[in-house]
Amino acid sequence: MAKNKDIVAGTLGVLTCVCGVVSLLVMVMLVVFVLCKGLPHLTLQLFSPTYTSQNLSLMPSFIYTLQMIELSLFISLPIGIGTAIYLTQYGKGPLMKVVTFAVQSLAGIPSIIYGMFGLLYFVTFLHLGISLLSGALTVSIMLLPIIVSTATQAMGDVPASYLLAGHGVGVSRFYIIRKLVLPTALNGILAGVTLCIGRIMGETAALLYTSGTATNIASSLGDSGRTMALHIYLLSGEGEATNEAYATSAVLVIMIIGINSATCYLARKLFGGNKEK
Repeated sequence: MAKNKDIVAGTLGVLTCVCGVVSLLVMVMLVVFVLCKGLPHLTLQLFSPTYTSQNLSLMPSFIYTLQMIELSLFISLPIGIGTAIYLTQYGKGPLMKVVTFAVQSLAGIPSIIYGMFGLLYFVTFLHLGISLLSGALTVSIMLLPIIVSTATQAMGDVPASYLLAGHGVGVSRFYIIRKLVLPTALNGILAGVTLCIGRIMGETAALLYTSGTATNIASSLGDSGRTMALHIYLLSGEGEATNEAYATSAVLVIMIIGINSATCYLARKLFGGNKEK
């Protein structure tokens, strides 16, 4: 019996390694393909400050993407982390089950449904118009399941001894959360932020109906614009700007890799510092 268990465990270990290697190869192939197709078509015209039908500049969409990331995280992070704190530190009874069910349900809704909701509620009902704010509010709802799940997992992994020690010295629950739980769970929260950034940068369907397709740099929350993913979608749909679409895709991939690397480095530095202490 023990021998059979060892065989099964070894087989599962091999299959897991194979799946990991295949996933890594697929990612590498995808990145290499995009870079090989896009980098040769990068020109100075693509980085012009203003977009025209001649240069097809990506700079307005690049800046708009950064604005969308900043505003969406500004809205969703406090709500998501607050929900995670409630679920791990305060939640109990029927209300906790309702909140958990709501978060899980949000994770399974297609992005096009979010776009239609944003169009009907934020754009039309609240009269926010097709704008940066409408797009950020819509995307923020989409990010909540990611933030809540990763933050809840990170806070749930905080050793119980930390909490018992805090209660033992008579400090308040809020102090324990602020000084013990959140710093310890920071690594997992930053991992969730990385996933959120990737989701924002790759979103098209929801933003098509809420933030619009304008080619100008947004100077206010009420201005319309297009993110880089939406810019790529529109260029590829025209059929005559395929090279520019590949070039923009290469810049987007480099941007994603850079942001993810910076976030991982920051998490490692902060988490390593907390661990050493």
